[in-house]
Amino acid sequence: MNTKPNVEIISSALAEDIKCFKIYSFETIGSTNTTLKQYGADGAEEGTTILSFSQSGGRGRHGRTFFSPTGTGVYLSTLIRPSTYESVADRVTSIAAVSACEAIESVFPEVSAKIKWVNDVFVENKKVCGILSEAAFSHSGTLDYVVVGVGINLYPPKNGFPAEISETAGFIAKEKKEFAAELISAEFLNKFYGYYHKLPDNSYQKKYSDRCFVIGKTVDILRAGSENGETVSAEVLGIDDDCRLIVKHEGGMIETLSSGEVRLRSW
Repeated sequence: MNTKPNVEIISSALAEDIKCFKIYSFETIGSTNTTLKQYGADGAEEGTTILSFSQSGGRGRHGRTFFSPTGTGVYLSTLIRPSTYESVADRVTSIAAVSACEAIESVFPEVSAKIKWVNDVFVENKKVCGILSEAAFSHSGTLDYVVVGVGINLYPPKNGFPAEISETAGFIAKEKKEFAAELISAEFLNKFYGYYHKLPDNSYQKKYSDRCFVIGKTVDILRAGSENGETVSAEVLGIDDDCRLIVKHEGGMIETLSSGEVRLRSW
């Protein structure tokens, strides 16, 4: 069950059309994305954000859970109301990835954060941050809002990561830094809304491409909606202007991917 949130109104000089963030801060919550979707359905304005220091029902892509124990990370979701789905469909997740990398490095300058297309942030070959963007549509089929959720593993869990993610999950620092969770959250919001309000300008794309460590590698592609988990092999050629993945299949066919998941064959 959710604890009662603290509500903060934070002035913002990010853009003229956002005058403030309304941040609902929880010690623990079921899922920041799920709760914010409820707020969005009730008319919450753009910029509304939910922040929590643990989740009992954290969610990742493809129906996975997101491990969110107390005292080791920060989990936040923010709500945007873009005019059209097409203007953000291939962009908000990549903007969030760049923003998360920059926020992490701002608070932990000794760290180098990289991106595994499309939505995972890695430090030293371990995943430290996941991103889940979810759109909601009106009865007429028009876009209502998008919730962008970010979970960041700051420190090692007391009893380690669950067995199913122990080989891939990581953390940013061994030693705790005062107010790191709050500082990373503030940095993320500033950077995310800074890029978002410049759309359709895609200046973030080069930063995404520069951090994307799968370029030039051979990967296995798990397509979105794949029921049997079958993958196909391809070489990653690069990232296009909308941060879609350009791959070359065996046989020479070139394809541009806007969704799905890639797995490196070797590190």
